[in-house]
Amino acid sequence: MLLFFFVFGGVSTQKLTTDDALSYLKQVKIMFQGQRDKYDRFLDVLNDFKSQRGCEITLIGEDEAPTKRTFDEALSFVNKIKKRFQTDGHVYESFLDILKMHREEHRGIAEFYQEVAMLFDGHADLLDEFTRFLPDT
Repeated sequence: MLLFFFVFGGVSTQKLTTDDALSYLKQVKIMFQGQRDKYDRFLDVLNDFKSQRGCEITLIGEDEAPTKRTFDEALSFVNKIKKRFQTDGHVYESFLDILKMHREEHRGIAEFYQEVAMLFDGHADLLDEFTRFLPDT
């Protein structure tokens, strides 16, 4: 399963309001009290999502609940890519585009890996870390 994907939403019959969003944001801020860096990362993810630069979190069954550490690792990895290529925003944006295409076009893992491998050429450490998020095949 790919853990990079950051989608906020789910199945609901009730239409959410701006007040619901603000209430949720306030709860998140309270949860991360004393951990400003994590709260700021959360806001960055929301801004990326709003700008359609983000990806999605795939929902999994209750018996497969992800660990907090795994989500933090995925978020940390995406931030590492953003920081590493801060002078070449093309690579970071391309990485997000590849994730989006994989999700929307249901591309195979091999093709997905090849595209990322070409993008991370010369950055073997990133490619190695990326493979840890791919499903076992």
